[in-house]
Amino acid sequence: MIAERQIIAPNREPSIFTFDQAARIHSPEREMQMIGVSSQYELERYRKVSAAAGEAIAFEEIQRNKRAFEREFLEDIPISEPHSYFHINGELYSEEIDHDLFRITSQTDPREREGQTLAGLNRFQEQVMKAKVGETLMWYSPAGPAGHTEPFSNIYYESGRLYLAVKDKDSQSTHIDIKINEAQFPIRELLSHYGNCALDNPTNPHISIEDFITSLYQFAQINDPRRIVYTSRRDSKNPAHHSLVKIINEITNQINLYRQLPDISTLTNPTQQTHRITQQNIQNMYLMAIQSHMDRNDGEARLYGCSTTSVITSNQEVGSSTGFAGISNRYSTLSRMMGLGEGISKNDDECITCPYCNNEKGNRKINGKYVCGNEDCESN
Repeated sequence: MIAERQIIAPNREPSIFTFDQAARIHSPEREMQMIGVSSQYELERYRKVSAAAGEAIAFEEIQRNKRAFEREFLEDIPISEPHSYFHINGELYSEEIDHDLFRITSQTDPREREGQTLAGLNRFQEQVMKAKVGETLMWYSPAGPAGHTEPFSNIYYESGRLYLAVKDKDSQSTHIDIKINEAQFPIRELLSHYGNCALDNPTNPHISIEDFITSLYQFAQINDPRRIVYTSRRDSKNPAHHSLVKIINEITNQINLYRQLPDISTLTNPTQQTHRITQQNIQNMYLMAIQSHMDRNDGEARLYGCSTTSVITSNQEVGSSTGFAGISNRYSTLSRMMGLGEGISKNDDECITCPYCNNEKGNRKINGKYVCGNEDCESN
């Protein structure tokens, strides 16, 4: 409900953890408190998706999650990457596969906000199904408590979320969401402009994405296009300010770039590719992203996300901004904590397993940087 946005957030300081604390294997709840994800839960889902749809799809899902983690938690970018949902049996699915694992509503806990979130999502997907091809739809989930009973009573959403959907064809739609700082963004004015969109009231203004973006620019002109409506990494030493018009520009750019990508059905499916994934692999993937961010930000990573707001600091000021010589040094403290020092060999071609792609050949240090021997690896 829109009234939820009036709830005043409690005065909460971010939790502070050292990198070696975050690098240990913890309970799912503790790990989510520290870094916003659970490697155990991700591994469990990976195994289920692998069994249902194959390892290639499961691995790509993990990679998408990692990219979203870097974008949302570390960089705190307010605009998500666009993604496709598929229309199966009158519902939204994250893959073009009729399996409950990919049904969006099955991934939403019915206890969140006492069922209001799931009810709103159901109405949203109903409107997507009923919409004409080319129409743009909206749904808004406000900032505030995630619920009044545990575990949701311990979660507070610091930002609202504006969800946009563009119906590309009867079987597929493009989705993008925007983090809303309700203290800065004129969200009430925007929502009222499109039929009082709310948690329990997704709306279809019956306009194309082009006309919708045009109307956003008109809205910006009325409400000062240079007005700062979101500050990424707000408590860090290098915050980034986003004006109203910059937000709209980014929405436009993201959607245009996404539409230029080849149709998902035309892509080669790497069905023969196999990935040996462990819980440690998954945790290492996130830790590497955190350490890379720490290297660029004076040895500190502030995580801004829905499920956590925390600070990861280096243990000590030794060798580099994070207190470590970096993951390129297989004898470093960081390498040992991340399991990268296992299987050390005198031959550089017989070296550590890459936590990104599991490649075991040709991984080495070049000019002080860890380089995977697989040229197609995302880490390169």
